Amino acid sequence: MKPDQWILLLILFPTPSVSRKHKTTIQPGKWSDWGKWDEHCSVTCGIGVRRRVRKCSYKGKQRKYECKGNKGQLKNCDTQLTCPVHGSWSSWVAWDCSVSCGGGTGQKKRTCTNPMPLFGGKKCEGKSDEDGACNEQKCADQVFTLSPGTAQKMKDATEKV
Repeated sequence: MKPDQWILLLILFPTPSVSRKHKTTIQPGKWSDWGKWDEHCSVTCGIGVRRRVRKCSYKGKQRKYECKGNKGQLKNCDTQLTCPVHGSWSSWVAWDCSVSCGGGTGQKKRTCTNPMPLFGGKKCEGKSDEDGACNEQKCADQVFTLSPGTAQKMKDATEKV
């Protein structure tokens, strides 16, 4: 072969040592198989979740080598148990007072229905009614207008005493 034919062969069919620099191809990370689902549900009653995870293995310290996709998976789990509902008080109902002014006694009430206890839930703590003073404001002065005959009769009655 002539020397110029060698050059042509090297151009058409280069060898790694002659024409290319050594380059590494970026290999993305690889996921392991999925692990087992968590043994227990995240809740003890009602609907919760279980999870499983997998690991990513890659060479290098740069993010471009990391795995694509999610590290974990979640799925619903139903415990088949109804959660207890704990009772809570309603708002107080206004005082039922014995008088409209001048101070009286009365009682206000509430009920354990906000919500009411269900499925073994705790009852409300405290009293459902409360006694106390009410309408303690002073009564307005009352003015009476009497007819002249009634006024005279009252005057005569007080003079006889």
